[in-house]
Amino acid sequence: MLASEFVLGVGILGGLGFFIALICVIIYFLDKPPSRNLLRVALVFGALGAASQSWSVFNWHVAQNRAAPVIKACEEFRRSNGVYPRSLDQLVPEFLPSLPRPSYTWMGRRYGYASEPPRLYFAAMFHGVVTYDFESHHWWTND
Repeated sequence: MLASEFVLGVGILGGLGFFIALICVIIYFLDKPPSRNLLRVALVFGALGAASQSWSVFNWHVAQNRAAPVIKACEEFRRSNGVYPRSLDQLVPEFLPSLPRPSYTWMGRRYGYASEPPRLYFAAMFHGVVTYDFESHHWWTND
């Protein structure tokens, strides 16, 4: 399961959970007589899918909140040096005691950074990459 979440960026429970739940509901209505167990299976997979997606959205917000000191440190670095840092490592220890981790997921182990143009980013399940643009001061996704 972790390997597929890492490779696909979708997640077994979030992506396939809803698909399996839909298939179970379709089979339930096509089956004569319908089996109540099929609806229970659909409910379980639907609930797991909803929980998985809710967890990923929660982690997205945690990652954005944890990025605030990194963004502030990058801005302070620019004010002090006239340019944004070439890498996040230049912020430690003068502007940040250490680099925070974005969130709790396997996908979000570290923040990424591009210096030209300056952008901070992290991986987010179901949404690809979430990026903060220092020039526009906005977050955006590539989904």
